[in-house]
Amino acid sequence: MLTTPIDSSLPIVIALVLLCAWVARGTRWCAIVQCAVPLLIVTRMTLTDERTRLLAYGVIVALAWAAAAWERGRPARWSGTILTIVGIIFLRWIPLHEVHVIKELIVLAGSIALLFAIPRRQDAAEPSGGTPALLCVLFVAVVTPITPGKMAFFPLAVALLAFVTRKLPPPVIAAALLVAAFFARYSLATIYIAAAIVFLVPLLERIRPLTYAAALVVFALWPWSGIIARALPVVLHYEPVDGYSRPVASALAASESLPLGVPPHVRHVVITASGGQMARLKPGRVVGTIEATDVRGRLSKREILIGDVADFGFLRREQFLGARNPFPKSSPAEVRGYGPDAWVYGSGRTALACAADIATLRVVAAPNLPRDAHLQIDAVEFPAR
Repeated sequence: MLTTPIDSSLPIVIALVLLCAWVARGTRWCAIVQCAVPLLIVTRMTLTDERTRLLAYGVIVALAWAAAAWERGRPARWSGTILTIVGIIFLRWIPLHEVHVIKELIVLAGSIALLFAIPRRQDAAEPSGGTPALLCVLFVAVVTPITPGKMAFFPLAVALLAFVTRKLPPPVIAAALLVAAFFARYSLATIYIAAAIVFLVPLLERIRPLTYAAALVVFALWPWSGIIARALPVVLHYEPVDGYSRPVASALAASESLPLGVPPHVRHVVITASGGQMARLKPGRVVGTIEATDVRGRLSKREILIGDVADFGFLRREQFLGARNPFPKSSPAEVRGYGPDAWVYGSGRTALACAADIATLRVVAAPNLPRDAHLQIDAVEFPAR
């Protein structure tokens, strides 16, 4: 069985689950939280498939944390603070091999401040705003970039905004932030959306079951928390391979072309491509062209745009905030890494169809690519009819 960094961090995961059980002591949920420990051990011993095992870890921990948060047995102020710390450690610290301690402590302090500054209903029984407030704080924490370092103050900035605008209707602030998210580039949109959700806590308090269900699904992905922070649209843009796919793995500089062999009786091809050194290119920029000539001599073309593809590493933690690429419209959803360093490879799928069987096929890189940029052809797919 392949051991991942998440498996190596399992003792820390168990310790955090036991801390959740301690927070829930004296309630009917305490025993349920404690059951997560043997379940984690059994999962580690029995599930050999890596992704299934890590997803099982995520579901078990998410249910344990939610049970502790559902009915806390101690005063809400400090129990909510402990659960916030535990959630942030799960989402941002595990595995521990690349934790930026100073920056993470700033994020942690800002998140605790936000927990008490967050808007809430006037009739809220809990001074910290309740479980929806905890979930919103965790979402703000998970989307907070680590590069550049000043972004570690983002949760504190949201807390200050909540404090300064406390006399204004929270939905007005949320609406303004959502408008900003609509016009912002992809790498900034998630930050605006996270801040807007903070000001929707009074609404989320009224639809708790839906809020809990959505949060559980997201929190269960903590072994790949970087996906939550930067690549959650992958669930909407993922398209599985339909037919035969052939790896290519070739990089093209400006104006270079790559001929590709085509099997007989093929009229439809899908090129999976990504960019190298293209993270700063804006949506709609032409980076290449697919050219196909059919058996009747007719030429068909399809441009490859930023938006169809993206820089292969634009979703990496250290690159994301400065990237101008949007998420590809159709993604193979190739996940790499674990925890907050998890990212989705930026390749996208571009299709071209011809009226007759394709005789020749090639991909040409755009002539105006930046000098250090290149178009990477990852694979060619021949969909089943």
